[in-house]
Order: sequence, then C-alpha cells, then structure tokens
Amino acid sequence: MDETLWTIVDNFPLEKGAFLLLYNRLFAAGNTPALHNLLLKTSDAVPSNTDLKNNLAMVSLLLNPRETKAYDLARDVYTKDPQNPFILSTYAYSLFLQHKADEALKLFDALPAQQLTNAAVATYYGIILAGSGQGPKARPYLDLADRAKLLPEERNLVKKARQGVRAG
Repeated sequence: MDETLWTIVDNFPLEKGAFLLLYNRLFAAGNTPALHNLLLKTSDAVPSNTDLKNNLAMVSLLLNPRETKAYDLARDVYTKDPQNPFILSTYAYSLFLQHKADEALKLFDALPAQQLTNAAVATYYGIILAGSGQGPKARPYLDLADRAKLLPEERNLVKKARQGVRAG
C-alpha cells in the first residue's frame, strides 16, 4: 500500500488524501527518514503551507540537529506565524540546538499557560528546560510528553531529558 501512496504523491503532490494517509502511516511506523522525504517532496509542491514547512523543519532537526537549513526554515516559518504554539516550539528547539536556550525559553514564556500544557508543545518545553538545568520545572512538562504522539527521535530526547533531570 505504501508503494501505491508514494506513486500517487510522486505524480500528484497536491493530492492531500494520499499525502495524509502516507504521512500518518510513516509517523505511526516511526519512519522518520521516509517522513522527511515525504515532507521535502510535498513542501516543494505547496510552498505556502506553514504547517507542512514547520513539520519539515522539525523532522530535519530531529534527523540532523546541526543542519543550518533546518534552523533557517524554522525561523522563516516562525516569522510567518509567531502565534502558533507548534511553530514556536519548533523554532525554540532550533534555537536551543544553536546554544541559545535563553532565547528559546523566552519564546515559551510568551505563550499562555494553557498552550504550554498541550502535550506536543510541553514535550519541547520540557526538553529545553531540562537541557537548561531547570529540572524541577521541566518534570511536569516531560510528564505531559507521555500523552504526545512522538517519533522515535523525540522519545529519545524525552528519555535523555528525564535522565538529566534525575541526575541533577
């Protein structure tokens, strides 16, 4: 079935149904490299879709945390939709990877408390807090990460953050 979906996406990149089905299958399987390929292919066909570009930036950061193109993409998407908490968390994570944790945490500080409790947003807030030596503050956000649907690389980040919190 995946081969058929890839064929449809290759030939009709604007076909949203095939893209979503393939995206969900790859995500559920934890196949981050294939997900990256899908997002790359589709984002070229739909360059104005900020959610798509944000997902591409995040998956790129997960696969290659030193990839400067991913930093640029995260910043670009953030400038287009700075109020979106998911886009903000991607940009904050890219700042954190660039050793700009203070800037990353300031972004999260601007979010309403309700948005910080969204499991996907809380995951990255907890990771950045833990990586910044704020273990006690990170704990509840890392606990919320248990509710998030995460890729294997994200689960590893949460696991490392929790280990850092326990050790600290």
